[in-house]
Amino acid sequence: MSSYYKVNKKRFLHNFCFYIFWSAMLIGKGLGWVNTTEAFRLILYICVPFILLKLITDSWSKNDILWAFLLNTIGMLNWLISKNTDIFLTTIVITSAKNIDIPNLFKYSFWVKFLMFVSRTSMAILGYVYNPALYRYVNGEVVAKRYALGYGHPNAAHYNLFVIIVLLIISYKDKLRWFHFLAMFIYNFFIFKYTTSKTGFLLTSLAIVLSFLITNRNSGLLRNTLMLVLKRFSNMTYIFAALLSLAVCMLISKFDFLSELGTLTGRFTTAVNVIQSKPLSLFGISNVVTDFGYINILYGNGILPFALFIIGNTVLLKKMEKNKLFVEKLIIVLYAVYTLAEAYSTSILMNVALIYCVTLIYPITSKNNIIHLTD
Repeated sequence: MSSYYKVNKKRFLHNFCFYIFWSAMLIGKGLGWVNTTEAFRLILYICVPFILLKLITDSWSKNDILWAFLLNTIGMLNWLISKNTDIFLTTIVITSAKNIDIPNLFKYSFWVKFLMFVSRTSMAILGYVYNPALYRYVNGEVVAKRYALGYGHPNAAHYNLFVIIVLLIISYKDKLRWFHFLAMFIYNFFIFKYTTSKTGFLLTSLAIVLSFLITNRNSGLLRNTLMLVLKRFSNMTYIFAALLSLAVCMLISKFDFLSELGTLTGRFTTAVNVIQSKPLSLFGISNVVTDFGYINILYGNGILPFALFIIGNTVLLKKMEKNKLFVEKLIIVLYAVYTLAEAYSTSILMNVALIYCVTLIYPITSKNNIIHLTD
């Protein structure tokens, strides 16, 4: 009996330390702070001892120690060299999430982010949070009036909504009905009226509609077609997207007139500027400015984190298919597409699908306590 209480006491300590750290990071992001914000860095410094205590007091095999040391060393070196905390936060969360109940972690993350997002955007709309209008110009004329809704940029606001929708779908996919998906779509459109983030609206809409098709077995031909695509053509999505990114950037660098074709090619243009002016390195460099995700990861975070990002997600896609987790596989694919236009995907606070990387480095010791890998 005493050993039972000792085990549960230790488990409580580990969960407490992990969730203190995770909660602080979620709240910081929920307040719209970026990793360069002094307040966010202060929270990070305060909460790191909790996660270190969890790491130190946890039980480890030699293989566990190797993975934890390797990944956190890469994350730390990237932080020191590039001055960006995203990779370090991601590696420390993945390595410290051993024996954490992953399904419950998704649910907890959804409710924290959802409440933070609704509160902050509502306060912005009502004028209690600074929410200046941003204007999009084409040929000197205003074509869109945009609001960041309390976040750093309108695109960041809509990306946060995408994360919330993803967390909701992953957490409650077996309980969602058609009216839940309809409510998600209406809310997505409501936020779009303020952000006018076309990419955000499109990817969030795809997450809602395609997840509905997968979970609704009465969708017929549409569902069968989607499942066929996911099974046969999606495993190499990250490799294809990365190669496409580099190929298009090279094409644009050869033909200047392509940079005049619109917002997306404008993102490619900033990526071309990075390629032409910044050196490649193993652990990244500072001051890489481009919204184009794959180039940002390759140059800003370095060759080694870039390779881990591509390989890790590719392995995850295959693992999700093997275990018939097609909603989760869809979400990982959508993150690959979103990374073409936004540079948030290396942060586990924004790319929550990276939480599944825990299953790649640690054995599944308890079906109920870790993660369900079968439907």
